[in-house]
Amino acid sequence: GRTFNSEAPKAKELLLEPEDMAKTISIRGVLDSDECRRYIECAEVAGLELQTSRGPAYGEATRHHQRTSFEDPAFAAALWTSGLDKVLADLRVGSRRPIGLNENIRIYKYVPGDVFGQHVDGSNMTALGQTEYTLLVYLSGAG
Repeated sequence: GRTFNSEAPKAKELLLEPEDMAKTISIRGVLDSDECRRYIECAEVAGLELQTSRGPAYGEATRHHQRTSFEDPAFAAALWTSGLDKVLADLRVGSRRPIGLNENIRIYKYVPGDVFGQHVDGSNMTALGQTEYTLLVYLSGAG
């Protein structure tokens, strides 16, 4: 697969913001605005492709957006060690703890009218082991 071909993110001090109602954790500031712009540019240069689905009648989430992906273990490791490793060090699910990121880096682009309906992400086997959770990093928008 192709690599991300961009500078690694800078190290940062991050804070967890648990959201009990949504059963999620927010971590603001994973990337700074320059990093976000650079990664958006990388995605656009690589080429974004339309992603669709057959929809709920076929057991699939409604989906219409653009996406590109990169297989980049070095970038995944750099993103993990830029502060996520420290801020998530005490997180546990039973006896399990996070140890890194999936090397499949995906960047999605949404324009008005695009959607990715409610769904449950699948699990993947990576060099680090079985994936269990999804990390979403928003590169644009409010907040």
